[in-house]
Amino acid sequence: MKAQPQSYKLKRSMGWFSLTMMAISCMLGSGWLFGAYYAAKIAGPLATYSWLIGGAVVFLVALCVMQASSAMPKAGGLARYIGHTHGPLAGFMLAWCNWLGIVAIIPIEAEASLQYFSNWTSTWHLRWLPPIYNSTTGDLTIIGLVAAALLLVGFLLMNYYSMRLLIRAANFLTAIKVIIPVMTVFLLFRHAFDPGNFTTVIAHHTAPHWSAALTAISASGIVMAFNGFQTPATMAAETRNPRRNVAIAIAVGIVVCLILYEALQVVFIGTVDSHMLSHGWQGLHLASPFAQLAIALNLNLLLLCIYCSAFISPSAAGMTYMTSSARILYGMGEQGYMPKFMTFLDPKYHVARWSLLVNLGVCFVFLLLFKGWGHLAGLLSVIYLISYTAGPIAAAACYYRRSDYKHMLHIPGITIIAPLSFILLSLLFYWAKWPLTGDFVVLLMPAIACYLFAQYRSQHCRSLRELLQQVMNGAWFLFYVAALVLISYYGSKTFGGLGLLNDATSMTLVISVAIMTYAWAMGVLKSFQKGRAWILSSIVSSWS
Repeated sequence: MKAQPQSYKLKRSMGWFSLTMMAISCMLGSGWLFGAYYAAKIAGPLATYSWLIGGAVVFLVALCVMQASSAMPKAGGLARYIGHTHGPLAGFMLAWCNWLGIVAIIPIEAEASLQYFSNWTSTWHLRWLPPIYNSTTGDLTIIGLVAAALLLVGFLLMNYYSMRLLIRAANFLTAIKVIIPVMTVFLLFRHAFDPGNFTTVIAHHTAPHWSAALTAISASGIVMAFNGFQTPATMAAETRNPRRNVAIAIAVGIVVCLILYEALQVVFIGTVDSHMLSHGWQGLHLASPFAQLAIALNLNLLLLCIYCSAFISPSAAGMTYMTSSARILYGMGEQGYMPKFMTFLDPKYHVARWSLLVNLGVCFVFLLLFKGWGHLAGLLSVIYLISYTAGPIAAAACYYRRSDYKHMLHIPGITIIAPLSFILLSLLFYWAKWPLTGDFVVLLMPAIACYLFAQYRSQHCRSLRELLQQVMNGAWFLFYVAALVLISYYGSKTFGGLGLLNDATSMTLVISVAIMTYAWAMGVLKSFQKGRAWILSSIVSSWS
């Protein structure tokens, strides 16, 4: 039976509790299994500050998202806001970053489960099973890749055939995902916590303390761990009273997960045996960090729970991300950023089936390109940092046009929070270090090609004047990315650059670029209000 997209709409069936559980489920995915380990490898004991700084910046961005989502409660969340306020070019680029970042995290969750499972087979002497993970290269084997692909298919089937079952399962699984990390913190702290690890390791740390802590925020996957905060905004079109429910879900989710992640980081640093640190924190090599700590302490019950969580946590997060990534692609299709068939809903199950299938194909590509958790976590964090900039810009745009959004949630001090969070996101991008910042440009190139192709097919953007108008309205984003990447490349050696600029000069330039870009984006918005509007219909019809 052929789906008729005009006859079906997404159902508003979710309450604040289900949204909160989905947010926590996404944020407590594979991040709790590996985040503390990779952050400690980069920053040592100062990784505890990395989580606090990263969580604070994410919460500021979340305040912006709360306001923007209440004004524009559309499926797709961050992927759609800038298209409404600043036109198709910037809207498409930021939507691409948001979608790509979320769909790419799904194979990471599958890889995390299998990486922990590889240690489980050796722990319980199941050596007759074929190896699924190569600890030397940090990659999944061929058998591991096949198993990960099957997990991805399972995520899709759960989304396709039972959204209601997915919501119920997410609530149950999230409760388990919270209980097991809490148990891990309690038992490790009780049996082997050594405060001396904090002072002893700092004395032997060779990298500048502050730079290592700042780099860990992006490079170790801390930003990636908090990415689930935007899931409620992505699902805003399917919740009752989005103005209230989305804000509650985002705020509660971030606070709960920040407390858990900080506790896990403190316990991990204090529990690692000092003999493992003979080569410093950077010389620490653990395939299944918390499981291996439990093995060393003979905590068999905790070990079993961690192995169960190693399957439940990433799998539940992967299923939820499959849901939100499909909603983003659906929203991009509605705005004309993707072909119209992305918005076709299955007449029986009311899901965007083509969006799910396309996302599954992209997941397979990322699975083949990045075969281990650590390979992709840092790059994903960089993608998220750029996609998050849509939040402050959209929130400020909604504030200046607040007369058009009568039901908008008004966040006190948003005129300060929005530019401040934009500046902090820019600094986090720079602190991620070159070449991670340069790799982001490679992932942005296909977006430019897709945008130009959409314009080529457009029936309403044939004149050079109209195309130039679109480019001018979105040029602030292209300038922003290019400037940050160049500063990162020529910046201080502390953050991976050539060293032509010192730390103070580099960060001053980053802040200046952020302020200039923010002011430019606000200027474009005001020009719309004066009547020099962009022609959205040109790209909307380009895929029809």
